[in-house]
Amino acid sequence: PNPVGSAAVLSSSGASGPGVFRVYSADGRIAEEVFSAEEQYALDTSDLPSGVYLVTCERNGERASCRMIRFQH
Repeated sequence: PNPVGSAAVLSSSGASGPGVFRVYSADGRIAEEVFSAEEQYALDTSDLPSGVYLVTCERNGERASCRMIRFQH
């Protein structure tokens, strides 16, 4: 759910096989990049500053993206 605190669960929504989750900062830089064979991945966001991020998942030639809002208390 948005906004996220110190962790976010990223999901590839049913796609299987190895893939990559990427988190992009507002200026287009890769803030996090994780390779995983799992459908879901628990991302530690505690090192990310507050802001809006673009999250992408690429698996089996398919790509999905969503917006993530990081909020520090």
